[in-house]
Amino acid sequence: MILQADVYFINSLLQASAWLNTSKDPIHGNDKKGDSFWGQVTEEFNKKCLPDRIRDTNQLKIHWSRLSKTINEFNSFWTTVSNMNKSGYSDDQLMDEAQQRFEKKNGKPFTLVHWWKILKK
Repeated sequence: MILQADVYFINSLLQASAWLNTSKDPIHGNDKKGDSFWGQVTEEFNKKCLPDRIRDTNQLKIHWSRLSKTINEFNSFWTTVSNMNKSGYSDDQLMDEAQQRFEKKNGKPFTLVHWWKILKK
């Protein structure tokens, strides 16, 4: 049985992957206009998602715009912590430090780690 949380996680992976693959297109790169870019993201997402999870372009754009600000903010904390060159710190310790800074500023934990890990690569 597939749980709702699993479906959300899978859809998150699919959308992040579709966005990345489209933005890293070696032929067209980032030269696509917004409608063309998001049309391609939507096409790739819908090819791989479950049939009852098909999304239109507007749904994917809105979802992305809501998440990207938070992900970018967390990434700035990660970058700051990583650049501090704390000798002997593991990635887990750096993650904990970045999480603490995010939560201190926002009053809530960063819950989009699965998105961030995909986009960070």
